[in-house]
Amino acid sequence: MLFPEDNDCVLYNPDEDRVYKPTKPDFSGFRFLANSGKWFLVVDPGLNLFIIDLFSEKKIHLPPLESIKGARIRLEREGDKELMEKLFSGRPCRPRTAEELRGVLWVDQDKQELEYVVVWRFDSSHYVGFCKNGYDHHRGTPTHTGLDMTSIHRELKGLVDMNIAVTTSGDVLLVLTLAYEDSASTRHRIFHLFKRDPTIEVNYYYCNLVEVDSLGDEALFLDSEITVPADETLGIEPNSIYFTRDDRVCRKERRCLDICVYNLETKTLKHLPGLSKLNIKDAIWFLPS
Repeated sequence: MLFPEDNDCVLYNPDEDRVYKPTKPDFSGFRFLANSGKWFLVVDPGLNLFIIDLFSEKKIHLPPLESIKGARIRLEREGDKELMEKLFSGRPCRPRTAEELRGVLWVDQDKQELEYVVVWRFDSSHYVGFCKNGYDHHRGTPTHTGLDMTSIHRELKGLVDMNIAVTTSGDVLLVLTLAYEDSASTRHRIFHLFKRDPTIEVNYYYCNLVEVDSLGDEALFLDSEITVPADETLGIEPNSIYFTRDDRVCRKERRCLDICVYNLETKTLKHLPGLSKLNIKDAIWFLPS
């Protein structure tokens, strides 16, 4: 999915090198957080969450974010475009906006009644919220990785971003992306994947993460924060990461848009030169089915 400067959104098939323009619905003002097949998790500027079918008029309204329970914090409305985080004592922590929201979506379309699970968090927050069909509020849980980001910044000497992804087997991956430029102003990417070691007891202050050097026969779609089985007929390469940018949700300012496939074994990037002729301001990798 591409977002040109002079258009709402278009769809691009890299195998055909062809651009398609959906006829509806109108996505102006929405931000795309995640997708599961043709269903997309989106947020409007007022921090209202929806699940939208990309190819129809279907829209599911999710409970308001301030309905969250069990996250050791409260969210309260501050004007039209902010939520204020407050401790149980009532002391405010910080305002939150739609630009800081991340999300993961899972949808089962095979059931007679649509089943879905939504997981979301604000950048740098220490809790996640989730809801599924039938919920009238979001449930929250505190999180703490125990990862020393300071040491990672020193080791990698660059700008590091963090994502959370879920594999097909249900494992949770911590994905660190390093973006930097060399002396010739050429941009580079390095990815580090971590998962929790289940053999070591974890508490609130410490958890043991082990680095994962391969995804095997799976590919990671970083925009959707999920892995999928590799499929040669669909052009999905194994042991690869499909990504577009390293600052999709966590920063208000825009950095470089890189629509690439990163091979974990060879540590090389494959760019899509056919897109250079388009004036693109944003893009999202997704699987329509």
